[in-house]
Amino acid sequence: NFLDHFLIHVPSVDLWLAPTEPDMRNGFIPSTWSENDGLFIKKISVGAVTSGIGKVKHIPAMTPEMSHHNTYATVNFDGNFDEIKLHLKQDIAGYHASFQPYYSFLTDDKKKDIQNAYLKSIGADAMLSNVNIVDHLLDTSKYHSMILEADITINSLVEHAGNKYLFKIGILLGEQSQLYNEKPRLNPIDITSESVYHRELVFNIPDGYKIENLKDLNLDFEVTEGGKTETYFKSSYVVTGNKVTVSIIENYGQINYPLSKYEEFKKVINAAADFNKVVLVIEKNN
Repeated sequence: NFLDHFLIHVPSVDLWLAPTEPDMRNGFIPSTWSENDGLFIKKISVGAVTSGIGKVKHIPAMTPEMSHHNTYATVNFDGNFDEIKLHLKQDIAGYHASFQPYYSFLTDDKKKDIQNAYLKSIGADAMLSNVNIVDHLLDTSKYHSMILEADITINSLVEHAGNKYLFKIGILLGEQSQLYNEKPRLNPIDITSESVYHRELVFNIPDGYKIENLKDLNLDFEVTEGGKTETYFKSSYVVTGNKVTVSIIENYGQINYPLSKYEEFKKVINAAADFNKVVLVIEKNN
């Protein structure tokens, strides 16, 4: 009488199906159904009699890699720092691509809304060209990613400040959520689903210029639970000649966190918002 939702589990490939939910594909089930207990019923037959044996077991959460949102940006400055030209690629899957099962049925206007949501998230003045969208839902691509990419011209990411230039590199992450509580936290933490965000931002320091505050790109926050670190935000950079490669991984590898981990969790959530505010100061060499 209390079984409201029905799943099919295929043990041989550990695949989950939610047959009543048409927007759940590729082994995904509604996130609120996972990280839960379920009544597993296995059919048995004895002679001419067929029945079922039930056992309560755990329904695990989908892994972070199955529900990812990865961003890759390659940035080029023009000679006068008046604008930036960049190639932006967004690779999304799982709960981050919840519209994917019905994308092919959308009108062109609705498709453009989705395109702009992912490719113009770095600024309303972003001008797109060479837009390419690849939907892997119906092929054998791992996790059935959806790829949205374009060449972009934008000027709001650079500002002049006297003889210096301010490069708002953090905006390339898009808008980030923040977690601030004025009142003491009373309850443990539940998040919707496990997920991972990988970002790679690449740019060249123009000849004759330098950046003194590259260290602002380094952030490292984590939640350690039971000796394991499955939730963290880590950003770092590598300089090769004039080329700077920034790598960022934000991983949420569990659903539930005890109240005692709230302050650590809050720092991980807010780290992305803090990176959002990072501005690199570009100035001429002395």
